[in-house]
Amino acid sequence: MHCKYPGFQLAVAMAMGAITPTGEMLLHTLDSRVVPAAQATLIALAEVLLAPLRAWLFLSQSLTTGTLTGGTILLAAVILNAAGRAGTT
Repeated sequence: MHCKYPGFQLAVAMAMGAITPTGEMLLHTLDSRVVPAAQATLIALAEVLLAPLRAWLFLSQSLTTGTLTGGTILLAAVILNAAGRAGTT
């Protein structure tokens, strides 16, 4: 994306860098009071899983074999954890 105002792009990037992590940390802190630690960890790792997918979808970045392998392992852990939780309640 080309912009006539590179300073504006910098300001938007800085705002996103300040607001997004702050909101994420706030929500993670609040959910840690009601979600068990193991699940909270997997939820936090799911955020890491989604980052390359968003970069691929919205920024047309390529996914490496290592990224796909790690994402598959993490996604399997999240699904297995959710399936195990569903069977116990």
